[in-house]
Amino acid sequence: MAVQFRRAFPDAELIVLSGKPHPLGRTESIRNIAGQSDVIEFLRPMKAEIARWEAEGTAQPAMWVFDEADSLLVNDTISDVLNSSHLQWRGANLMVVATLSASAAERYYQAWFRSAQSAKQGLLLAPTDLATNGNLLGEKLPSRSRLELVAGRGFLQTRQGYQLVQCAALAPKS
Repeated sequence: MAVQFRRAFPDAELIVLSGKPHPLGRTESIRNIAGQSDVIEFLRPMKAEIARWEAEGTAQPAMWVFDEADSLLVNDTISDVLNSSHLQWRGANLMVVATLSASAAERYYQAWFRSAQSAKQGLLLAPTDLATNGNLLGEKLPSRSRLELVAGRGFLQTRQGYQLVQCAALAPKS
C-alpha cells in the first residue's frame, strides 16, 4: 500500500510510525519514526501543523502508517494526541493507516480509530471470523470463502464494496 501511495503521489510525505525500526524506513523517501517517545515527539506539534495546512490550503497528500499499532496505542499520550487531531485529517489530505490484529481492533474504542473505521476502507488479511472481522470495516462479508484465507489473502474494502485479494511482500533489496 505504501509503495502504491508513493507511485501515485511521488512528492507526498510518507511516514511509518512504529514501536521499533521498520523495514520500510530503509526505503528511500519513506521516513520511519520508531519508539514511543519519538512518535510522541513527532505527533505533538502535528495538530498545529495540520491546522496550518488546512487553513492555508497547502495540504499535500500524506500518509502516516502506524505499524503494529497495538504496541503504540497503549500509550495514553499517543492516543490523546490522535484523539485531539483526528477531525482535521480529511481536510488536510492526510491518510492514516493502522495495522493491528483483529482482536485488538475489536477492543480499541478511541475516537480517532473509530473515525478511521467510518471511512469504510481497509484491508482485512487472513480474517479468522468473517462475520466479526467484517464489522471492523462496516461491511458484511460472505459467511465463507471458496478459498482458504491464508497469510496474505483477505478482503479489500472500498466505498464500492469488498473484493477478495491476495497480497505479496516485496523481496528485500540485496
